[in-house]
Amino acid sequence: MKIFNVKQIRDWDLYTIQNEPIASIDLMERAASNLFDRITDRFVFNSYAIICGPGNNGGDGLVLARLLLDKDQEVQVFMPRFTDNYSEDFQKNNKRLPKDVIHYFDEKKLPDFASFDCVIDALFGSGLTRPLSGFLGNLVSKLNELDAYRISVDIPSGLYADWNLTPIPELFFHADITYTFQVKKSSFFNEDIRKEIGAIEVIDIGLSEEYAESEATDLYEIEETSIELHESSRFTHKFEQGFALIVGGSRGKYGAPILSARAALKTGAGLVSVAIPEEGRTFVHNSANELMVVDAKGLEYLESVDLPEKIDAIGIGPGLGKSKSSIALLRTIFISELPLVVDADALNLLAENSELMKLLPEDAILTPHPGEFERLFGKQKSHQERLEVLKQAAKDYRIVIVLKGAISVVASPDGELYFLDEVGNKGMATAGSGDVLTGIITSLLAQGYLPVEAAAYGVYIHGLAGDLCLKDMDYRSITASDIICQIGKALKNLAD
Repeated sequence: MKIFNVKQIRDWDLYTIQNEPIASIDLMERAASNLFDRITDRFVFNSYAIICGPGNNGGDGLVLARLLLDKDQEVQVFMPRFTDNYSEDFQKNNKRLPKDVIHYFDEKKLPDFASFDCVIDALFGSGLTRPLSGFLGNLVSKLNELDAYRISVDIPSGLYADWNLTPIPELFFHADITYTFQVKKSSFFNEDIRKEIGAIEVIDIGLSEEYAESEATDLYEIEETSIELHESSRFTHKFEQGFALIVGGSRGKYGAPILSARAALKTGAGLVSVAIPEEGRTFVHNSANELMVVDAKGLEYLESVDLPEKIDAIGIGPGLGKSKSSIALLRTIFISELPLVVDADALNLLAENSELMKLLPEDAILTPHPGEFERLFGKQKSHQERLEVLKQAAKDYRIVIVLKGAISVVASPDGELYFLDEVGNKGMATAGSGDVLTGIITSLLAQGYLPVEAAAYGVYIHGLAGDLCLKDMDYRSITASDIICQIGKALKNLAD
């Protein structure tokens, strides 16, 4: 799914109005009607307070108020007086409401909203580019103190819609849920913002599909519909399904590469081998009969690995440790120029040995969490700055970077960002979960997926498998092995 900026969304509205064709006020009616359906299907409130600003976001609120009144709901509309510049569609919809439900107010006396069950924010939409202050700031602060359930129309008032606007406002409406129109706004994928706002649901308002298909963007959301899994025939040989090699492990950390290897198997690689120090080989054989062990030197730490013929992709780093021999091992594997996933201790070695960065093959996939990312590319003051550094680093080194987090982000060498927001849960913040992701992505690489596809599909499969765990257990009980056990179901869901 493409993620558009504010200008593109405005152009999208205008294109729809001109080419459907549909009058702007009728498009507003359609949007608010869909919003009304979503709210009333889900909630039952005794009373609503709808705060409407002077623009089309406020107009949406006015239509919603009328539709609620038509269903005999208790609704009061509040309009702060701070401008005489009302949009045309706002004015038309204002005239359609009974006068006794409309209350104008100014900074001298803010209304008392305490008696309402639900407060709906239709104050400002996606066009806001200045922080709230003064009268409006006091209003939003008061609304945030209420015990009422809080709903935002399109975007919480006070937030900016574009992800790269700075700084993130300190004051904005704290919605329990935001019903956003047609697509999520790019700022919703900023973790610093998402920590402070509630759930987000997208409402399709029927904007032109033709415009969406033709308009270019470099921001995307990873969705199930964008994933195209390869199909194989009954005559496919295991070598045609990909040969993946997982390189890692050191004394006390043999579980990490084994988790990666098991995940690679479950994701569909025809063959999976593990390069692990000598004392860890027994653990491999005991963990899964299907795994193979390649010849490698080193008792507690890997010193060298004999790369088998026909290897299609390598995942290196889980449990690897940071010995001097590990540096030489990384150099050897980088020079091989095989499709590559770099994770965990291999990332830390990269951060500590800058000359290794120059050896990274193009299209290598790095999978850092925020701490590893900062060690690689420097400290950032905000998540927004981290996204900017992420985008530039992928372009500069011509690599793919998976920045793991609550909203994982895949950056391509061409400067595109792919956000994962549809799947995944807090129970996946558990030991070994990242190692499982490394195995999934390595497996997809070995099966012939392009690096960006392997990364984007991999984080989705990983997140979906984690969500499937919740069907059988509490999030507190999820382990990395549980996630591996659900990979097969995740793949089946995507294939069906």
